[in-house]
Amino acid sequence: MRICEDLSIFVGYLMCTIKNNRMKKSVKSMAVCLIMLCLSVQVGAQSVQKSALFDKTIHVGARLGMNVSAIRGLQDQLNPYDVGAEVSYNLGVVVDVPVMRFLSVQPGLYLTTKGFGGEYTNDEPYNRQDIIISGMGIYLEVPVLAVGKFPVAKNFTLRPNIGPYFAYGIGGNVKKEVTSTLVIGEFTKETETDYFGYSKDAQTWEDRGMGMKRFDCGISFGFGANIWKFYTGFQCEVGLINIADPDSWGSDASFKTGCFSFNLGYNF
Repeated sequence: MRICEDLSIFVGYLMCTIKNNRMKKSVKSMAVCLIMLCLSVQVGAQSVQKSALFDKTIHVGARLGMNVSAIRGLQDQLNPYDVGAEVSYNLGVVVDVPVMRFLSVQPGLYLTTKGFGGEYTNDEPYNRQDIIISGMGIYLEVPVLAVGKFPVAKNFTLRPNIGPYFAYGIGGNVKKEVTSTLVIGEFTKETETDYFGYSKDAQTWEDRGMGMKRFDCGISFGFGANIWKFYTGFQCEVGLINIADPDSWGSDASFKTGCFSFNLGYNF
């Protein structure tokens, strides 16, 4: 705007010194064109400058996703079961706090489920048993992520992230389904026990508990994208602490969680 003011003063001075009316009209037309050009350049520069500024706006987002989780080390303790992954869900909110132009800190609070699945077949004569076991722990989880912000197009931003997570188990169970095939027919029995905790004085498997510790923490990393106000991305969590209760599994047992998630979300 300073350039436009200087130009206006200069044109006024020029108009006062020129005596010829035709020349005055020509100069006036040229001055109007120059001022309009100057204004358009100034507005364009402000627009570019605004887009390059550090956006300090804090955003809140909702997330919903699917988990594929497993427990490393459990296979050694549950032989002869064939232990694998289990599909579950996660639901949460995040707060995106910008700290730099291309970086923000993003804490969150999730209700998430992690566990395992397994199966075993005891093929004895006249008494075949097919056993399916499924364990799922329900956690309140708090990730604290460093999230990059890399715009690649209008309303499209890449968001890689990494950081720690902390989780505490609030519930869950382990279900066991035993299908016995006898000469006289097929019978199915279902039982369940608590996912967390262990009672060594319990008389039955149902009352004993699976013997998983409630606290878990580890590293979370992933990659996502903001498309307008929508979010999509994947996340990988690697547990770093042993969640096996030594009273239940012994001092040599070591269980660590692992989870892969696909998430969708909306940023307010």
